[in-house]
Amino acid sequence: MKIPNLLAERLGYLFFAAFCTVAFFYLPLPATIVLTAAGTAYVFYNEIRIFLAHRRKKNLAKSVVDMLNMTSQKRLVDFPLPIVISNRNGDILWYNEAFTSTVSENFLASFRSVLQIENNILSRRISPVQFDRRFYTAYMDCYKFESNEMYIFYFFDTTDHNQLIREYTLSKPIVAHLLIDNYDEVFTGLKESERIASSARIDEIINQWAQASNGILCHLERDRYLFIFENRNLANFISERFSILDRIREIKIAGKMYPTLSIGVGMDGGSFAKNEEAARISLDMALSRGGDQAVLKTLSGYEFFGGRSRGSEKRTRIKTRVIANALDEVLKQVRTAVIMGHQCSDLDSLGASVGMARLVLSRGIDAKIVVDRATDLSGRLLAQLETSDIHRPLLIDRQEAQSYAGPHTAVIVVDTHRANYTLAPELINDRAKIIIVDHHRKAVDCIENPTLIYHEPYASSTCEMVTELFHYMESSDLLPLEADALMAGIFLDTKNYTIRTNTCTFEASSYLRKIGANTVNVKRFFQTDMGTYKNKVQMIRTAETYRKIIAIALWEGEPAGNLKIAASQAADEMLNIADIQASFTLFADKNGNISISARSFGAVNVQLIMEKLNGGGHQTMAGTQMKNVSLQEARRQLTAVIDEYFNESNRK
Repeated sequence: MKIPNLLAERLGYLFFAAFCTVAFFYLPLPATIVLTAAGTAYVFYNEIRIFLAHRRKKNLAKSVVDMLNMTSQKRLVDFPLPIVISNRNGDILWYNEAFTSTVSENFLASFRSVLQIENNILSRRISPVQFDRRFYTAYMDCYKFESNEMYIFYFFDTTDHNQLIREYTLSKPIVAHLLIDNYDEVFTGLKESERIASSARIDEIINQWAQASNGILCHLERDRYLFIFENRNLANFISERFSILDRIREIKIAGKMYPTLSIGVGMDGGSFAKNEEAARISLDMALSRGGDQAVLKTLSGYEFFGGRSRGSEKRTRIKTRVIANALDEVLKQVRTAVIMGHQCSDLDSLGASVGMARLVLSRGIDAKIVVDRATDLSGRLLAQLETSDIHRPLLIDRQEAQSYAGPHTAVIVVDTHRANYTLAPELINDRAKIIIVDHHRKAVDCIENPTLIYHEPYASSTCEMVTELFHYMESSDLLPLEADALMAGIFLDTKNYTIRTNTCTFEASSYLRKIGANTVNVKRFFQTDMGTYKNKVQMIRTAETYRKIIAIALWEGEPAGNLKIAASQAADEMLNIADIQASFTLFADKNGNISISARSFGAVNVQLIMEKLNGGGHQTMAGTQMKNVSLQEARRQLTAVIDEYFNESNRK
């Protein structure tokens, strides 16, 4: 239907009125009256026509709207997908039959929380939404009328899709390497019949464990296995904390030896090859941390299970000789070597630095040792080095060390393998030739891709490892002060040869004594001033017993000089208390950070406890630093992780 143009009509009326006005003055009166009457009649006729046309249009529009509303309502009611209409607050206003046949009334009661309607905020897409055992993805449309808002939710069934994704995730292949990490030590000297029987027993236990997961186990070598299984079984292994570790450790061979197992697990690599590579890296990490543990490598980092036993010593002269030859080759490529230990250097760190400096100098290469006099804990050793005309020129600070950075400089890191823990982290970069000599159990934030790494977690100290290098590097005669420094490092980390000692420890000490190390001079390095001694005694006086075998002491006074030394010595001293198997000391430094020193005889693995607080160290000696916490809160967190450690042990 054609609707008249109102604007054109109204303009026509104006022109006609103007024409009649002019005609009144120029035409005879009768003609003017006839013309005006005819025009008025046309106006009335036209207005009636326009009115009727608009009324017909309005009625038609109303009919169309009514028809559409009826159609929409019918479509919503009969729509095959579940539909819900709610207001902005999540109150249900209406739902169709498909929805009532899909969900239970329990969902209707929790509609607001299920669809994440919080503080009048609605998501356009919500996934997944679970109704009983089925999953849906909800899409939301908003309609506004007058001052109100209405929200329509359409639910699409994604159960099959979710189940497919879940099955895909659960069926992902995971690769693991298993290694009897003390195989040679366990089976050496056994009769053939005993060796076969013991090996068969180990195979049987590992096979039973693998068969429970329907995985594939391949015996690659006498002490190594390859295990492939589906992701669905990993949660069970984690929940039982890889109980196979304990089952292997319970085997007694020839009435005297107990084997231990290390496991490296690789996953989320995207392919078998990448997962296998991750498994090998994980196994190396497990062995670098002492063995007898499982290490799981994911895209986000590492997870550790086990590792509570001391681990079996696995050291050979061959490895030391190979490292010595490789070190010689690297030093031939540089002009200068910058040597640095960890922050707050102790006798092991500085002693190893002095020993490595002598090795470098014997090759005709310039050597520099980075020191931080403000935080150094080696005390008298550093003082003697600074009074020596030979050693004083070797000592530089962090700022001076930066001037030596370059492609012709080797950066030798001793007594740590973590970049952020070194005295000058900025020296470690892609251009530098990095050499690492360390005995700490490997941490996840280790320096990546070093040129050479001499890592021996079974060694008592870094000084012991450096001393062993002298056996295989010619023209490396130590001076008496340097021999004293190396022996002092061994003294420190073995607690005067009471813990972490082995045959190599005494051989290294014998070598140092032979070339002039003086035990009396070494003992003097451990002397402290009266203030530090009093602080140590004061801290021990605050000691409390926890779980009957743990001693915890706090320094609640103002930060004092050499408090870190006092705290370390107090932790050592508390191990002399009857029935105490581990000790912890806590104090706040001048910056408000809480430092914790941890010591044990080995039955309690303080490294695992400190790792839970982002620290690390050894099984018998570890520590950490906590920021933005009070002393009492730090103690609470410490006791919490101690409880967690023992709870995990009891589950085994």
